[in-house]
Amino acid sequence: MTHTTVDVICSMEGGFPIILEAIDSENIQLSLDRQEYYKKYYKDVHLFGGITLIKDGQNDDK
Repeated sequence: MTHTTVDVICSMEGGFPIILEAIDSENIQLSLDRQEYYKKYYKDVHLFGGITLIKDGQNDDK
């Protein structure tokens, strides 16, 4: 299994989260810039930082 930390940008339109993009957490400025970009097109956009993404590798194409 591999672990990585990402920032997730979501829209909360309709009362449930719609994941718009996940970005490597090492580049916070990119995450903030992308959040501002999505605010032009979606209402109620949020940035959730430090989300651990786990990939188990079992479904990888060979």
